[in-house]
Amino acid sequence: MKKSKSGTLEKQVIQTGKIINGGYSIEVISGISEDDRICFPYGKYVTEGAKTKDSNEIAY
Repeated sequence: MKKSKSGTLEKQVIQTGKIINGGYSIEVISGISEDDRICFPYGKYVTEGAKTKDSNEIAY
């Protein structure tokens, strides 16, 4: 999912390519740009259209 222009979750289909670094990275061929904000929604009630929150926090 990615952040929409209105600040909500939006489903985005992407095309992937090679698996890199032993599976730690996956090449993205198309579907998103460097300007898009990728979202990692958690919880069982997360749906498209839910409000997003920007964070610079690094989660491992």
